[in-house]
Amino acid sequence: MQNMHTVGNILWVGVGGFVGSTARYSVGLLFQGIPLPGRWPWATFLVNLVGSFLIGLLWGKFLQQPDERILWTLGIAGFCGGFTTFSSFSFEVLELLKSGAAGTALAYLTASLGLCLGAVWCALMLMKS
Repeated sequence: MQNMHTVGNILWVGVGGFVGSTARYSVGLLFQGIPLPGRWPWATFLVNLVGSFLIGLLWGKFLQQPDERILWTLGIAGFCGGFTTFSSFSFEVLELLKSGAAGTALAYLTASLGLCLGAVWCALMLMKS
């Protein structure tokens, strides 16, 4: 019976990951058609900020209802894992550095980490109240 529970969890993570990855890709496509100033990677920045806030909400809900494993498997590990893009973030920071845009790279790095951590904290506080 434990194996079925584990297989079920893996399937939920996969479903969530598919939806999250598809949503992430769609945001990237959407931003391709929008003329934005500078070289700032806006789509990745927005996805990381929204995904960080969402993971905070889901985490807060999971802490309230720890028996609801689907919040963790489908929502946090699956959707948010597929949606947020810190691997893309890291690549983009390095690309900015390689292209000589050290100031933009530092600003992007600082804003992404600070605001995304803040978004998780704010969401957790919202869920606790």
